[in-house]
Amino acid sequence: MELCTRMTKQLLLKEVEKGNYKNLVLSPLSIDVVLNMVAAGSKGRTLEKILGWLGSKDMEEIKSQSLQMMAVAGGDQYL
Repeated sequence: MELCTRMTKQLLLKEVEKGNYKNLVLSPLSIDVVLNMVAAGSKGRTLEKILGWLGSKDMEEIKSQSLQMMAVAGGDQYL
C-alpha cells in the first residue's frame, strides 16, 4: 500500500504542477486493488516484479491482505 500512496501523491503533484486544479480524485486503495489483480494474472518475472513493488513475498500474502480488506469493507461475510 505504501507504493500506491506514493504513486497517488506523485500523480497529484504532477497535476498541480501543470496547473490542473480541476476536481481530481485518486485512491491509493484502488491502485492497490488493481495491482493485486494484475499480479493475480501474472507469472514468472512479471509476477516477481509486481510482488517486489507491492512488498509482498508471494500471492498467498496478497490473497490474505485482499480478504482482510474485503472483510473491512463488506463485513465478515468474506472471512
